Amino acid sequence: AAAAKIAREIFENYPDYLGRTSLTLGLCRSMRSSKRCEVRTPFLSSSVLTFGAPRAASSEALRLVRDAHRPKFGEAVCCVEIPIVGGLLANADPSEEDRGCLRFTWLRTETHRERTGEIVLVTEIAGGYRPSLAGNTLPAPLWRKAMYCSTQRMVHAYVMWRFHGFAVGEYRRRVDGMKEGDDGCPCSRERLRLTRRSGSDRGGAFV
Repeated sequence: AAAAKIAREIFENYPDYLGRTSLTLGLCRSMRSSKRCEVRTPFLSSSVLTFGAPRAASSEALRLVRDAHRPKFGEAVCCVEIPIVGGLLANADPSEEDRGCLRFTWLRTETHRERTGEIVLVTEIAGGYRPSLAGNTLPAPLWRKAMYCSTQRMVHAYVMWRFHGFAVGEYRRRVDGMKEGDDGCPCSRERLRLTRRSGSDRGGAFV
């Protein structure tokens, strides 16, 4: 469907969004290759974060997301995962296959009586991601937790707040440009109300 295609394209470009001058004031830039995208800053020789190629979420991941937001939101329009494969902010062990991912999901519901609907954007950190600030000891020492929560986690919350606003606005703009009756066009049968919601950040948060 066209609506899912639009949402998927917005999610897959999240690493590029991190390089926007309006977000980082030019302090970060995104560098893409065929299989990964590195977020870099001119002040460091290594990447801040390195993402793998986006992928569709598994059926099990979709089930977990739906169950977490039932009964109000049940239908997933789109769910995309962007693997975290390295970078200074990620305590990634090269020998581990699962280093965590950033998961974006559009959940949709509609009120048939009013012919209106709502799409909610949910983001979460899933899998085995562990921030570098947390160290290698489990559980993380209190001083590391305090340092992480007062720095990296706050930046993460701000960046996601900005990205949610961008994603909702971009979706609205692109849907408004679709013609009535286009395949999968939500405007052909209802008006959508879009909101945004943050999901859990199991394992930590990141820029």
